[in-house]
Amino acid sequence: MSKKCSLKGTSTQFGNNVSHSHRKTRRRFLPNLQSATFISKFLGKISLSVTPRTIRTVDFKGGIDNFLLNTKAKNLTEEGQKLRRKLKKLVAANDNAKPAKIEIKRKKVTSARKEIVALVKKSAPAKKEAAQKATAKKEPAPAKKAPAAKKETTPAK
Repeated sequence: MSKKCSLKGTSTQFGNNVSHSHRKTRRRFLPNLQSATFISKFLGKISLSVTPRTIRTVDFKGGIDNFLLNTKAKNLTEEGQKLRRKLKKLVAANDNAKPAKIEIKRKKVTSARKEIVALVKKSAPAKKEAAQKATAKKEPAPAKKAPAAKKETTPAK
C-alpha cells in the first residue's frame, strides 16, 4: 500500500537533511496518514486512509457527501473520483435529495452570532409595533410652543 491520502492525494515528499556543517543527505517526508471512517447518507460507512488536514476539510465542508459533491474532480484521487461518481448517481436517483448541492450545516461561533443577529432583526419590527401601540394608548404630550420672534426695534434718536 502506497503512502498516499485516499481523497486528496497527498503523498511522500523528498528533501534534504542538513547537518550543522551543511552536509546534505537525501530523505523522505512521509504523510501523516490516519485510517478514518466517514459516515455517508448515501454510501454508508467509508473507511479511508487520509491525512488529518483532509479530515478537517471534510468536517468543514459538512461531511463526506458535501465534500465529494462540492470538490472539483481534478482535486481528488482516482478513488475519490470513483466515490464522487457513485455518490452523484445515488443522489440523482433519490427523489428527496438535491443533486446540485447539499446545504452545509456548520456550527461555529460566527454562524451562531449571525443567527442571533438575524433573530434580533426579525424581532425588531415587533418591538417597534409594541412601542407604537403603547404610545398610542397614552395621551399625547402637549405640543411645544415655538419661541416667539423678536420684534425689530429702531433705535431712538
